[in-house]
Amino acid sequence: MNAERTKQRLLALGYTEADLKVPRPLTEEEFRGMTPDLQEWQLLANGNAVQKLDAEIAKREAEAARIDDADADRFWGRASQEEVNATLEMAAKFCRKYPQCVQAEENTQQVVEWLKAHRLAKPTMSDFENAFAALCRAGSISIDLGKIPGENGGIISGYELRVSPILWKILTPVTLTKAEQEKREINTMSADDFLRATPELHEKRISPIFKAQFDKAVATLESFHPEYKRTENNTRVLLNYIGTHQNGLPFDATQLLAAFGAVKDQLDLKSNVASHGATRVVEYEPRRSTSELLDNTKLKRKIASMSASEYSEWLKDNASGRAALDALG
Repeated sequence: MNAERTKQRLLALGYTEADLKVPRPLTEEEFRGMTPDLQEWQLLANGNAVQKLDAEIAKREAEAARIDDADADRFWGRASQEEVNATLEMAAKFCRKYPQCVQAEENTQQVVEWLKAHRLAKPTMSDFENAFAALCRAGSISIDLGKIPGENGGIISGYELRVSPILWKILTPVTLTKAEQEKREINTMSADDFLRATPELHEKRISPIFKAQFDKAVATLESFHPEYKRTENNTRVLLNYIGTHQNGLPFDATQLLAAFGAVKDQLDLKSNVASHGATRVVEYEPRRSTSELLDNTKLKRKIASMSASEYSEWLKDNASGRAALDALG
């Protein structure tokens, strides 16, 4: 839109040269107090000042809403299911409030990345709106003009969105009457879209370091209990038990053995091992010397005869016993 033609139109409507003076700095209070016509003029003719103001507002509101870094790291690294559900619900409310924001995975990813970059955990409606405004002014998302009452047109993004003369209207929530709500189908961000964009919120990944420790501990467990099967369910049951009984101790084979004894009835175990006739054959790796195997056999028998509580008591203050078990793995 031609700036000079817009200026002449506004002067004809009764605005003064002082009202239309540009370029000039803007305050948030001043901009919010302007009529839609003047806001549109500022966006068109004083864009740099508006962008600077928007950045200041976004920074201040983000800082006011931001929680400490440690909690933000926890949220984006491993949110609880309750937190994930609350975030999904808030995202759906935002999409109903701003149907002009195209419901596409690309838009979802842009919003998520903005929230993460601004260290915002458990995002509120204000957080989603700040992200939406910043991304629109940067032209980073797609907007469906047809979803805005009184507007025609298709989907815009990029430069066309950044310089749009109706950006103020794009950033305004869409208010529909009850009849309009019944007629118009408002697509909301599906749970699948949001979860695909935020795997870190809900996928309980095992780090490579812990996996190596766990595999070593499982090898020790299998040497004592060849009936153990490596399945996802067994891993989940054992880790759940350890997680609630770890008491701040570092993970090792002794905890896994104790967990096995406590939840054995919940595990999927082999009904038999490789056998021929009445002879059971179990192959242990690596091979050790005869004297070492005899010592290890005694230790295994001793532990196998213990209950879970006896085993836990035996491990307490028994550094040499724990060392011997670690050596087996």
